[in-house]
Order: sequence, then C-alpha cells, then structure tokens
Amino acid sequence: MGDLDSVHLAGGETVEVADGADVYEEHDVEATEIAPTITVEGTGAIGFVRTWGTPGRSEVWTGKQSGIVQDRGVVQEVQNCEVVYRSVSPDGDGKYVALTFDEGPSSHTQEILDVLEEKGVHATFFLQGETVAQNPSAARAIAEAGHELGSNAYTDTRLSALSGEDLRSQLTNGFAAIKDATGTTTSLLRAPYAAFSTENWAESMDLVSAVVSWNIDSGDWLLPGADTVVSNVTGSVRSGNIVLLTDSEATGAQTAEALGTLIDRLQADGFTIVTLSELVATDEDLAEELDISKVSMPEDAVLPTVPTDDEGSSA
Repeated sequence: MGDLDSVHLAGGETVEVADGADVYEEHDVEATEIAPTITVEGTGAIGFVRTWGTPGRSEVWTGKQSGIVQDRGVVQEVQNCEVVYRSVSPDGDGKYVALTFDEGPSSHTQEILDVLEEKGVHATFFLQGETVAQNPSAARAIAEAGHELGSNAYTDTRLSALSGEDLRSQLTNGFAAIKDATGTTTSLLRAPYAAFSTENWAESMDLVSAVVSWNIDSGDWLLPGADTVVSNVTGSVRSGNIVLLTDSEATGAQTAEALGTLIDRLQADGFTIVTLSELVATDEDLAEELDISKVSMPEDAVLPTVPTDDEGSSA
C-alpha cells in the first residue's frame, strides 16, 4: 500500500480490485442509557410490579484514526416497568374474606386481639409507625398472636402528596418501626387514604412488595355504631374481598364491639376468614405472580421514570 503513489501502469497489466480484509479500528464510544418508563394498569385492591424496568442502551462510535462517526442505534432494548392492580378471585367453590385493621396499635388493640383469639381467627394489621413507636408492646402482642403485619406508613399522611426522600422516609421508617418492635420484617404497604400515585410507584417500588387497599369499607371510622359496622360488611361482602376495619383510639372500642358479631355472621354465611397472604394463595394465578412477603426486584432492574405527556401517559 505504501508504494501506490509511485506505481504507474505501462499498459497490458491486469488490475483486479476486490474488498480488502475487515480491519477493526479503535474507536471512542458515546453511550446513552435509555431509562425505563412505567405504566399502572388495572383495577382492584392489590397493586404490585408485574414487570420490572431494566435500562436500554444506544451507542455512537467515532473512529480514532479515521474520525468516521457511526450511529449504532439501540444496542440493548429497554424493558419498561408495568404495575398492575388486581382483586383476588379464589379458585373453586370456597368463600374467603380477609379482615384488615388500619392505624394501630391503640389502647383497644388487646380487646380486638381477644375477640380474634376467642373466634379462632387471624387477621392482617397495617400498623402506623408512629403509634408502634408509642406502644411497642401492643405491636408485639399482635405479632405474637400470629397475625400478619403490614405498614400503614409512619404517620397518617397522604403519600401521593409526597415525593423523593419524604416519601421514602415515610415507608422506610414505617417498616423499621415494625421491625424494631416485633422483630418482623415486612414490605407490605397500605397507603393512608389508599392514596398511592404512579409517581409514588416510580420512586419507591424497590421498598414495597405490594400496595393493598380494600374492597369493603366497614365505615367504622365514621362511628355509626357496631350494628351498622356489621351490616355494612355483611350486606355486600363477596368471596375474595378485603375488609377495612380501624384500630385507632377514636374507633377501636366500637370496632372491638362489632368484631365478634361480624365474624359470627361471616362464618354463618359460609366464609372462611383468612389473612391477606392466605387470601392471595386462594387465587392460583395471582399467587404465581405475587409474593407479598418480600420485594422481588431483580439486580439489573432500576427505578423507572414517569412518562411526560408527549411520551405516553400512565394509568
């Protein structure tokens, strides 16, 4: 190749032109990470991450000798994040319902525990971190009685109004208070007022196994009287439902008063009363997708971004 400038054809020669061998040129790589986005779809009382987001990657190469720029495009496809909401649909002919208690523990917690023990029933308690810190012995009593624990955040705060570290502090401090008081690790969340936004999911899905609301509100927090609390539930309950009850200073006495009759009526109507995890287990399809006992975030997953209006909207 170095002699090309001095070679002259005199005539009669045969010249053959062909592709040369591929030569790998050292090059600089300008890489751009493609962040996953998030969609939230479906309706129901239980929200969870169905598909975790993993980043994609695009590259532009610039030859170190030639200076030629080549856009390699997407070299690794992005996997966007999908959060879904579902209700429980028990398989078979059995009738199942989960009783859940918010805002506790309170000075009435032991009364509630006594009724549950008398009836041979276990429930799920979503404990508020602040009240756990004030009354750790009551929180321990719930755990020692074999009931399931979840968090109702650290304070009675609308999480959808929070973002960033304020949101994550509410969640981590709530979980930590339960762990400190009971020794139980949980990542199950009931957001106060059932307010948990797409942005909340994007910023904290690595902290929660599931976000659970309810299908039936007993209305006990309105203090309508024990009989009304019972009729509010038994008048509309269906198999697979999650019932909201409240263990607070204001409502705990009425809730405890209503609880025994409520359990008797539900059982007389053929319902088996279970914890939330036991309720999920009655729905084989849901149980295959969801383990509410732990966060299932893969090592290569990252928190997603919320699409802007021109990128597509999230539900």
